[in-house]
Amino acid sequence: MVDGSIKGWKDGPVTLKKRIDGNWITVDSTQMKKGKFSFSGTVDVPGMYYVIPPSGRKDAIPFFLENSNIEITGNSDDPKDVEVHGSAAQDEFRNFYDRVDSINNQMSSYYEKYAKARSENDTTTSAHIEKELNDLYKIENDIQKAFVLDNPNSFVAPYILLQIQYGMDASELNSYVENFSADVMKTPSAQTLSMRIKKLEKVAVGQQAPDFTMNDADGKPVKLSDVYKQHKYLLVDFWASWCAPCRQENPNVVAVWQKYHNDGFGVMGVSLDAKKDAWMKAVKDDNLTWTQVSDLEGWKNSAADLYGVNSIPSNILLDQTGKIIAHNLRGDDLQNEISALLNNKK
Repeated sequence: MVDGSIKGWKDGPVTLKKRIDGNWITVDSTQMKKGKFSFSGTVDVPGMYYVIPPSGRKDAIPFFLENSNIEITGNSDDPKDVEVHGSAAQDEFRNFYDRVDSINNQMSSYYEKYAKARSENDTTTSAHIEKELNDLYKIENDIQKAFVLDNPNSFVAPYILLQIQYGMDASELNSYVENFSADVMKTPSAQTLSMRIKKLEKVAVGQQAPDFTMNDADGKPVKLSDVYKQHKYLLVDFWASWCAPCRQENPNVVAVWQKYHNDGFGVMGVSLDAKKDAWMKAVKDDNLTWTQVSDLEGWKNSAADLYGVNSIPSNILLDQTGKIIAHNLRGDDLQNEISALLNNKK
C-alpha cells in the first residue's frame, strides 16, 4: 500500500511507473483528490519506482517500492521536502547517500568557482579546480562501486550501479552484475543492466561493427561499411554541439586526423544533435572536415542506440574490415594508439 499526500499537486490522474531500459512502464494508476492519492497491490521484489503526478514526468517522485505500508508526504514546490517512510530499501538508499552528500556539496561549491574562473579566463585556477573535481568524483565513484560489490543482496545496489555504469564496457559491468542474487536480478534496475550488457557485448572489442546508414548534412545516406572500407582505421565519433566535453576533445581529434589521415586514418562523426543549424555551426567552428551524419533525434539517435552509447563523447575504433579494436580513445591515448597501429602496418 502506498499513501501519498503532496501539497501543490492538482487533482487528476496519478500513475505508478517503473523504468526498464529507458522505457516507462505503467504499473498502476489512480486519481489525485484534494492532494491525496493511494496505490494498492504487491511487487515481486523491492525496486525503484516513480509516482507521476498530473503535471507529468518532470515532477516524478522516485522511491523504493516494496510490500509494506509506505507513506509519501511533502510539498511539490521543493523536491527535497518530499519524504518516504515505510520502505526499508528506501531507508538503506537514503542512508547510503547521506555518506556521499558531503562530497556532492564540495563539488557544488567547486562548480561555482570553476564557472567564475572560466568566465575570467583564469586557466591556472580552472585547471586546479578541474583536478580537485576529478579527485572528488573518483572518491565518490569508488564509494559507490564498493557498495555495489560489498552488497550483492541489496535491492539498492543495482540502482546505484545504474547511476555509475556510464563508460563501462560489457565485461566491467558484468563483473558487478554477476554477483547479484537471483531476487536482486528481478528489480527494474537489474533488468536494465542485463539488457545493457547484452547490447554492449555485441559491440565489444573483437566483434564486427553493426552496420548502419544515416544521412549526412545534405540528406545523402551514408553507410558505415562503405566508410570504413576506405580507411585502414576509422574512428566512429559520437558527439554533439551542446556537449562541452565533446567540444573540448574535438581539437585533439582534429590534430590526430591531420597528422595521420594521409596514412589511412579516418573519422566519421555521428552527431546527437536535434537542431541542424547548431550541428553545422559546431562542425565549422571546430574544423571537423570528415564525414558527418545525424538523424537529428538527439539522445534517440539510432546509431548511438545500436552501439549502446549513453554518454558522450564516445567513440569506437574500427579496422578496414569493420572489426572493433578499441573504445573511447581520447587525448594522448588516441594519438598513441593510431601511431602504433599505423607504424605496425608499415
